[in-house]
Amino acid sequence: MSISNPIYFTHRALQELQRLQDVFKITENHFVRIGVKNSSCSGVAYLLAFDTIQDNDTRYEVQGLEVIIDKSHSMHVIGLEIDYEKDEFSNGFVFKNPQLHPVN
Repeated sequence: MSISNPIYFTHRALQELQRLQDVFKITENHFVRIGVKNSSCSGVAYLLAFDTIQDNDTRYEVQGLEVIIDKSHSMHVIGLEIDYEKDEFSNGFVFKNPQLHPVN
Protein backbone atom coordinates (compact mmCIF):
# COMPACT_ATOMS: atom_id res chain seq x y z
CA MET A 1 0.00 0.00 0.00
CA SER A 2 1.38 3.40 -0.92
CA ILE A 3 0.21 7.00 -0.88
CA SER A 4 -0.83 6.53 -4.51
CA ASN A 5 -3.09 3.71 -3.26
CA PRO A 6 -3.99 4.72 0.31
CA ILE A 7 -6.66 2.13 1.08
CA TYR A 8 -7.23 -1.61 0.79
CA PHE A 9 -10.48 -3.53 0.22
CA THR A 10 -10.84 -7.11 1.37
CA HIS A 11 -12.23 -9.66 -1.07
CA ARG A 12 -15.59 -9.60 0.74
CA ALA A 13 -15.79 -5.80 0.51
CA LEU A 14 -15.01 -5.86 -3.21
CA GLN A 15 -17.70 -8.49 -3.80
CA GLU A 16 -20.31 -6.48 -1.88
CA LEU A 17 -19.45 -3.23 -3.67
CA GLN A 18 -19.79 -5.01 -7.02
CA ARG A 19 -23.13 -6.46 -5.92
CA LEU A 20 -24.38 -3.00 -4.88
CA GLN A 21 -23.23 -1.48 -8.18
CA ASP A 22 -25.23 -4.13 -10.05
CA VAL A 23 -28.36 -3.92 -7.85
CA PHE A 24 -28.54 -0.12 -7.96
CA LYS A 25 -27.34 0.11 -11.58
CA ILE A 26 -24.55 2.53 -10.70
CA THR A 27 -23.38 4.28 -13.87
CA GLU A 28 -19.77 4.68 -14.98
CA ASN A 29 -19.73 8.37 -13.98
CA HIS A 30 -20.18 7.37 -10.32
CA PHE A 31 -17.27 6.29 -8.15
CA VAL A 32 -16.83 4.77 -4.72
CA ARG A 33 -16.44 7.69 -2.32
CA ILE A 34 -14.54 7.24 0.93
CA GLY A 35 -15.11 10.09 3.35
CA VAL A 36 -14.74 11.02 6.98
CA LYS A 37 -16.76 13.03 9.45
CA ASN A 38 -16.08 14.04 13.02
CA SER A 39 -17.00 11.54 15.70
CA SER A 40 -17.06 12.13 19.43
CA CYS A 41 -15.31 8.86 20.32
CA SER A 42 -12.39 8.19 18.02
CA GLY A 43 -12.16 11.51 16.23
CA VAL A 44 -13.46 10.32 12.83
CA ALA A 45 -16.18 8.11 11.39
CA TYR A 46 -15.88 6.74 7.87
CA LEU A 47 -18.42 7.10 5.08
CA LEU A 48 -18.81 4.94 1.98
CA ALA A 49 -21.06 5.87 -0.94
CA PHE A 50 -21.36 6.01 -4.71
CA ASP A 51 -20.91 9.58 -5.93
CA THR A 52 -19.74 11.77 -8.79
CA ILE A 53 -16.33 13.40 -8.72
CA GLN A 54 -16.07 16.94 -7.32
CA ASP A 55 -13.40 19.62 -7.81
CA ASN A 56 -11.67 18.91 -4.48
CA ASP A 57 -11.49 15.11 -4.99
CA THR A 58 -8.52 12.92 -5.73
CA ARG A 59 -9.25 9.88 -7.87
CA TYR A 60 -7.55 6.52 -7.30
CA GLU A 61 -7.80 3.10 -8.85
CA VAL A 62 -7.83 0.65 -5.97
CA GLN A 63 -7.97 -3.04 -6.80
CA GLY A 64 -9.95 -2.36 -9.97
CA LEU A 65 -12.37 0.11 -8.33
CA GLU A 66 -12.46 3.80 -9.11
CA VAL A 67 -12.33 5.54 -5.73
CA ILE A 68 -12.65 9.24 -4.94
CA ILE A 69 -11.54 10.95 -1.74
CA ASP A 70 -11.88 14.62 -0.83
CA LYS A 71 -8.33 16.01 -0.60
CA SER A 72 -9.01 17.30 2.90
CA HIS A 73 -9.86 13.75 4.05
CA SER A 74 -6.77 12.06 2.58
CA MET A 75 -4.67 12.06 5.75
CA HIS A 76 -7.46 10.24 7.61
CA VAL A 77 -7.71 7.34 5.15
CA ILE A 78 -4.07 6.41 4.59
CA GLY A 79 -3.69 2.79 5.66
CA LEU A 80 -7.45 2.19 5.83
CA GLU A 81 -8.69 -1.37 5.32
CA ILE A 82 -12.32 -1.81 4.34
CA ASP A 83 -13.96 -5.17 4.98
CA TYR A 84 -17.53 -6.42 4.74
CA GLU A 85 -18.97 -8.57 7.49
CA LYS A 86 -22.25 -10.45 7.51
CA ASP A 87 -23.76 -12.73 10.12
CA GLU A 88 -27.25 -13.79 11.14
CA PHE A 89 -27.88 -10.53 13.05
CA SER A 90 -26.21 -7.78 11.02
CA ASN A 91 -24.15 -6.88 8.00
CA GLY A 92 -22.09 -3.92 6.89
CA PHE A 93 -18.76 -2.45 5.96
CA VAL A 94 -16.07 -2.37 8.64
CA PHE A 95 -13.31 0.23 8.58
CA LYS A 96 -9.96 -0.56 10.18
CA ASN A 97 -7.24 2.08 10.36
CA PRO A 98 -4.11 1.11 12.28
CA GLN A 99 -3.03 4.76 12.40
CA LEU A 100 -5.97 5.80 14.58
CA HIS A 101 -6.11 4.92 18.23
CA PRO A 102 -9.29 5.18 20.26
CA VAL A 103 -9.45 7.99 22.78
CA ASN A 104 -9.68 6.60 26.35
